[in-house]
Amino acid sequence: MSTNRLGFKTPEDESNLLYGIVNGLKDAVVVLDPAFKVIFINKTARLLFGFELSQRPPEHNGQLDGIFFPDRITPCSLSKLPFFTAGRNDAGAEIELYVQRPDGSCTAVSASGRTLLGNDGDVQGWLVTLTDITQQKQREYELRQRAEHLEDAQMMANIGSWSWDALSDKVYWSDELYRIFGLDPQSPAPSYSEHPNFYTPDSFARLNDAVQTALNTGLSYELDLDALHADGTIRTLVTRGQVKRDPAGQIVGLKGVAIDISNRKRVDEQLKLIIDMIPMPVFVKDANSRFLIINKACEEQWGWMAANLLGSDGGQYFPAEQMQVFLAKDREVWASGSLVINEELVWTDKLKESRLCVTLKKPIFDSFGNPLYLIGTTEDITERRHAENSLRATLASLRAVYDNLPFLAWMKDREGRYLLANKHWSQAVGIDDRINLNGITDYDIWPKELAEHYRSVDQQVMASRQQILLTEKALDEGRETWTETIKAPIIDDKDQVLGTTGIARDITDSLSAEQQLHKFSERLRLASKAAAIGICEWDVSTGLAEWDERNYEIFGIPPGTPIDYRTWAKLVFPEDLPNATIKLRKLLNKKQEIHWEFRIHRQNDGALRYIQASAIPAYKPGGEVHKIIGVNLDVTDFKEIEIALREKKKHLSHAQAMAHLGSWSLDLDNNELTWSDENYRIFGIAIDTPLSYEDFLAQVHPDDRAYVDAKWTAALQGEPYDIQHRILVDGKVKWIRERAVLEFAPDGSLLRSVGTSQNITELKLVESDLEASRLQLRQLAARRERTREEERKRIARDIHDDLGQMLTSLRMEIALLRINFAGDNIQLLENIQSLTQLLDNTIQVTREVATKLRPTVLEMGIGPALEWLVKTTSLQSGIEFDIFYSESDLDLDEEAAIVVFRIVQESINNVLKHAQATKMTISMKVESGNYLLEIGDNGKGFDYKSPREVNSLGLIGIQERAIMLGGEAKISSTQGKGTLIQVRIPVSTAGHRQ
Repeated sequence: MSTNRLGFKTPEDESNLLYGIVNGLKDAVVVLDPAFKVIFINKTARLLFGFELSQRPPEHNGQLDGIFFPDRITPCSLSKLPFFTAGRNDAGAEIELYVQRPDGSCTAVSASGRTLLGNDGDVQGWLVTLTDITQQKQREYELRQRAEHLEDAQMMANIGSWSWDALSDKVYWSDELYRIFGLDPQSPAPSYSEHPNFYTPDSFARLNDAVQTALNTGLSYELDLDALHADGTIRTLVTRGQVKRDPAGQIVGLKGVAIDISNRKRVDEQLKLIIDMIPMPVFVKDANSRFLIINKACEEQWGWMAANLLGSDGGQYFPAEQMQVFLAKDREVWASGSLVINEELVWTDKLKESRLCVTLKKPIFDSFGNPLYLIGTTEDITERRHAENSLRATLASLRAVYDNLPFLAWMKDREGRYLLANKHWSQAVGIDDRINLNGITDYDIWPKELAEHYRSVDQQVMASRQQILLTEKALDEGRETWTETIKAPIIDDKDQVLGTTGIARDITDSLSAEQQLHKFSERLRLASKAAAIGICEWDVSTGLAEWDERNYEIFGIPPGTPIDYRTWAKLVFPEDLPNATIKLRKLLNKKQEIHWEFRIHRQNDGALRYIQASAIPAYKPGGEVHKIIGVNLDVTDFKEIEIALREKKKHLSHAQAMAHLGSWSLDLDNNELTWSDENYRIFGIAIDTPLSYEDFLAQVHPDDRAYVDAKWTAALQGEPYDIQHRILVDGKVKWIRERAVLEFAPDGSLLRSVGTSQNITELKLVESDLEASRLQLRQLAARRERTREEERKRIARDIHDDLGQMLTSLRMEIALLRINFAGDNIQLLENIQSLTQLLDNTIQVTREVATKLRPTVLEMGIGPALEWLVKTTSLQSGIEFDIFYSESDLDLDEEAAIVVFRIVQESINNVLKHAQATKMTISMKVESGNYLLEIGDNGKGFDYKSPREVNSLGLIGIQERAIMLGGEAKISSTQGKGTLIQVRIPVSTAGHRQ
């Protein structure tokens, strides 16, 4: 006889069942008596608190230990929980607590409680439920991190994001957008109706037009706008917007970004101003030869304003024949990839004629090798060419005059090419054919240094338009000589400088003695000046110094200023002066050369300079020191480079530590491995420990060593080195990615090898979790698909067997009704015939529904099922089908046959919806242990590389169905050439299974 409401024989049986239910709950459950003492905790709670199932939980006065408030410091008593305070029974209330186990680890939990009441309404106890929310807390932390990273990225890029709900006129701004407008991020974002206050009138009018167009058409927009900053300045923004839609596809608002390009715009304006100031015509074209920039000099030369040419290739302003030449030259420049110099005829509208110009064009490419800009300059050489022609016309008459001169005589053009020379010059330089000089220059005759000197003097003469007299070094049949030379400019009647003319006589003997006298002193002066070395002599007795010109320059003191110790000491850093004084005393006492370094503040500009000094004593005949001879070398540039290198090394070390990326290099000759500090940290080795390749290999996981060594050996043969492997650090496994660049000499020997090591352990863990999740999702999808097919099969059978039989019986009953009662009743006969027709239509629809759910032809095999499918589709759509298969080779079980049928069915549906095809081909055969299903059409095809097409649900469904049977699906398509789907299913997984 039952003694309780659950029908158990004894109350103990009912109690055991209830305890079993509570003990099996996923959440931790603690039961308290009316006095709030623990009387029961379930299995999950024991594991949460970290003690054995058979162990009695630690407690004090009936309360559990180890429960803390969110600060993890203040203990929490179960009896003091808020929902048990002052008789409250907030069953729905939850608070966050932390449970600390004996091993010190903590778990975040969400605690809730309720009162346990008896049948009479008396309090029988209290129930506390603790839910583990560790993963929830982690997800909240990750979301906060991502939000912070996004905000940092927006701030670094000066990009703010926004969103607008058109129905409520609510606007969301990111923090960076507040900064761009100079507003407080804590204030509400201005509504769209308030936006006119934040833009100039013209900018808001254009913005409002774009917004209304987007809301009406769904089109995105991008605008350059002038925004009003809170400080009163105007900022230039690039704003982009696109529509937001609700689940029904209706436009409900806009979202987008705003980019502050004020600084970039200022730079562009300054750059345009600089280009306009260049006196030479300069222009910039894009990759399609359209003008982007034309400076003032270009406008002046061509006679066209920049506004007329910008954005076009100039075809409407230049003659057609010239345009063809221009465009051909542009293509030549892009093809060469480097600077190209051409002579071109350029039409100038100002002069109404074509002028001969020398054009320099330089192509600019991006980092991927794509063409960006074509930068060009032009120089009008029409007048110069006329002058050169005129000059050549007078050469013949001058030759006779030149040959009768008793000196060396010659004539050059503006580029330094010899036009005319007399017989004395010919003998001196060893050129027989002085009539046909073939445009030779001094570089073809003299050593480079001498030729450069001659060229420099010629340019000086042409620039000054003045005759010059100078003494020059020359060579006479290989013998070094000195000449007295007179050079003068050649100026035509239009006041144009056409070149230079000169005469020279040999003065070697008269200058020989003088040259020897000044030779060594001049070399010393030039050497000290070139090396930035200043020379000084200190008179010990007077304390006065004699400095050379370079020394005055180093210390920033006007040349000729009297120098004593006090003047010098005022410029030296006070911290460095004691050491310098000690060095000088040591030199006087020990009478030996000394070296030291000190800093100064240069007198003329106060600049900090680093000086490296050396000094030696000079003696009187009696051996007494009377002078100190010293040199000062300005090493500031080297010091700044040294300081910069130290800073860069420090920054590189910090960057590597943040990215967990170490660098290394390997000296194969000495088998020395050099690591960055971060590399040592990744491998857990003390920094600066000497290492070899074998030391590195010893750190590699034993299972990966052979693989790593083989890859390195292959890299030494020229193979790429980019691998992932494990290492052991203090007994723990880490995953690292290693990459290296090896540089080889032409003979194949290794010059150097450098590489990086990146700790990717966390990435590997994420990758593993992702792969497991992907597998679970596919298994769930496969199970869902099998369940769906089973349900279709059952429904189709029920419709066919039950509903079909009932409809057939109903038709028979109506037929009997017609026979028995409608013989003479015309109206009844018409009604029965109408019912019969409606019933026949219902039976036909029922059969079609059952067939669509589960074609019965599938029971005859995949071949007949596919034939039925294409025949039915062909009749309905008019598409021509070719189907090929060998029924003897196809031994698919029911599940595989259904999958293949659904793949073909989905493919046909895609063709009917999108392809506009007239013919399809379906074939299935066995190939290399796989069933190969190929479905092709002659439709319009699509761009399979487009993400929108690849992510089509139909195509994804085909691929997932193939994966269900351990196979794969490959989809290839070309626009205008149709689509081909290839599905491979292993025979072992598609055959009959027991």
